[in-house]
Amino acid sequence: MKRETAALALCLAVEPLSCVTQARSAARPPIVVEARWQDVFDVAPELLVVIRPNALRANELYGPLLKRVQQLAREQNPAVAATGAMEAIEDADEVLFGLYSIALDDADASDFVAVVLGVRADIDPATLVDTDGRALWTAGPSGPVRELLREHEERGPPVQASLFELPGRTWVIASGRARTHARDAFARPRGRPDPAPLDADTLALVRVDGPSLAARLPALRPPSPLAALGRGLRSVSLELPPDAARPVQASLAYSSVGAAAAAESVARDAVEAIRRKKPEGFEWIGDARISRPAAGSLLALSAPLPPRILVSLQRMGARAPESTHP
Repeated sequence: MKRETAALALCLAVEPLSCVTQARSAARPPIVVEARWQDVFDVAPELLVVIRPNALRANELYGPLLKRVQQLAREQNPAVAATGAMEAIEDADEVLFGLYSIALDDADASDFVAVVLGVRADIDPATLVDTDGRALWTAGPSGPVRELLREHEERGPPVQASLFELPGRTWVIASGRARTHARDAFARPRGRPDPAPLDADTLALVRVDGPSLAARLPALRPPSPLAALGRGLRSVSLELPPDAARPVQASLAYSSVGAAAAAESVARDAVEAIRRKKPEGFEWIGDARISRPAAGSLLALSAPLPPRILVSLQRMGARAPESTHP
């Protein structure tokens, strides 16, 4: 103690302000960074889908579509029909689904992450069972967050998935190489900031990685006349409005102002050509509106829902089966 006191006295005599700062820093407890679901998205997925199940189910236009998808999922996969499995997603506030293909070095469709926000408080993932009464998840390796495993199905290929239970009624389900990435991200959290929130009335959002999209669509590469739309494209985002009266919004983010300006010029020419020629099935694109802020690298397009899609949704609603959801 005398040696420590002498060292502190010498420090105060030579550099008093620095010494006080060091003493306060030493007395301050270390900052503990909790694992957060945002950490799994430090590598952007090729495809990101965000939906709000509660809002979608209550929507007059899209609710029947969601019910139909749920019905087909239960019919095609016994595990989906398991007690409590679908309910965890149906009642969630928000669900994010990330699919990795190019982004994770030759990963395939089994590499995905699903984040379920606002899971029902009365659902314990360890108690979920399939239609035969077998547990869907088993205890996984110990770590900073609870991890459950599902390694295989009774029929079919291996699953190799993990469910991570985070604070705030949040589940992260990762499969393939993405679960190793998630496990590492939760073991060493970085405290990533929250993403920009969706508008309160947005029902769903789809984001596609720009380079991946351009690589898959020849129309976005030379010598196509639309190649400027794919040059420097960072991402494409689509937002689903709450009703047919509002247009579907598309946002194209570019790496530079110049790339965005070139894309805007090509997009305006393409919309004008469609407006004049009115090709069957694509007439609605002629009503699209295009905007870009001055000196901005974000191109915004909006267009009404195609009439054929509206008719299909209305017909689906007319014959949609009654939901058994409480």
